[in-house]
Amino acid sequence: MDERLRTNVPGVYAIGECAEHDGMTYGLVPPLYEQAGVLARHLAETRFDVRIPRPQLQPAETVRFLLNELSHGPELWHQRSYLARVVHVDGDRGISDEGILPLSYFIDAGGPDAVAVALESNGQGDPYPAVYLRKNGVVSERLLAPHPLLDFTGTQYQRELGGILDPVLSASPSPA
Repeated sequence: MDERLRTNVPGVYAIGECAEHDGMTYGLVPPLYEQAGVLARHLAETRFDVRIPRPQLQPAETVRFLLNELSHGPELWHQRSYLARVVHVDGDRGISDEGILPLSYFIDAGGPDAVAVALESNGQGDPYPAVYLRKNGVVSERLLAPHPLLDFTGTQYQRELGGILDPVLSASPSPA
């Protein structure tokens, strides 16, 4: 779990950011529902042994699903460079939507072959998609071009993301 959600008290987590001035703590950013959802799922699975169902995806729909999330997913737009949509690609179980996770957790935690997509911004504030592909334990990053209308669902993006994901999607069976 992302260290920004932990406190120095074991088992206690915090959401949002705070600052201290003259011994008083002030909230700078209200708790964001995107972080709350990530934390709630983490606690359900690690503290209460509740496994949240993971929707299965067909290889043919995975590219469109990820591009749609980049174009319309509020978590990715509100928490750029921090939250990512993650999809695991398991040779035996197929492709599963792992939901929204902190990007740093995806990169640092390891795990099965997977892809994470996030939105980044350049110095002018133009968002562009970033694709993180984990294959055989190694994470690589590819950046896609920004779009003037912020729509990443077009055929150019489908071809480019499809080419990036082909090494993991071609090895995945279709779910039954």
